[in-house]
Amino acid sequence: MLYCAGRRKRTSHYSGWSCRLEDYLRSQASHIRDRQRRARRHPVAEYVFSLANGEQHVVPIRERFEIGFVPTDSFRGPSGLPFIAVTDGKHQMFPRYEGQWQELGRRQTEYLQATARSYFLWSWTNPEPDVAVENIEIVPRGPALVIAGVTLSHVEEHPFARQGRREAKITITDPVLASSQFDLEVEVDRGDSTYAFPLPKDPDDGFLNGYHRGFGEANNDEASPAYAEISAVPQLRCP
Repeated sequence: MLYCAGRRKRTSHYSGWSCRLEDYLRSQASHIRDRQRRARRHPVAEYVFSLANGEQHVVPIRERFEIGFVPTDSFRGPSGLPFIAVTDGKHQMFPRYEGQWQELGRRQTEYLQATARSYFLWSWTNPEPDVAVENIEIVPRGPALVIAGVTLSHVEEHPFARQGRREAKITITDPVLASSQFDLEVEVDRGDSTYAFPLPKDPDDGFLNGYHRGFGEANNDEASPAYAEISAVPQLRCP
C-alpha cells in the first residue's frame, strides 16, 4: 500500500460547540462541495507511465473521476461515485420474495447500488501495447491519497463491465432440471445480473394462434426456458 501526500493547504472548518446541529451539517456539506470543486479543477495526483521506447504518458488523477472518497453513500451522500472509476463491491439484489414495507418504493428498483468498501478501481490502457512499461511514477498534486495496488492485464478486453444490460435466454438441457419448479438464480463473476424470469413454453405461432391471443400466455412454472438481463465483460463466467 502506498500513501502519498503532496502540497496541503489550510482550510477553515466550522467549529464551536454552541452551534446548532443543522448549521454544522450544512457547513460540512458546503466544505465537501468546495473540496470537490477544487479537486475537479486541480488533479489529486498524476500517473507518469514511462515506456521502454522513451515515451511518457502523464495521466491526471482527479477526484470524482479516477478517484473518490471512501466510505461513500452513493444513494444519499454528498460525495457520490466517481465517473470513470468503479467500486470494489458489486450490486446486490433485494430478497426476491420478502421485504420490509418501508422499502416498498426502493424495492421496485430490485437492486442495491454498489458502493466502495475499501477502494475505487480505475484502469489505464497502454496506447502502445507492444511496448513494455518500464516504470510508473506517482506525483502528488495536493490532497493525500492511497494506492493499494497495481495489477496487469494482458487480455484484449476492458477489465470492468461498462456496457448496459442485455437480455440473455437461458435453456436448461437436463430434462429433469428443466421440468423442475422454477427457482432459478443467475450469478456472474465479472458483471451483474437481474432476477431470472420464466419464458412461455409455446412458440410464437402458438401465441398468435391461441384462443385468448392478445391476453398473454399461460404462466410457465418450470425452470426452463427463462431469461435474465446481464451486464458483464465479454469473457464472463457463470459459476
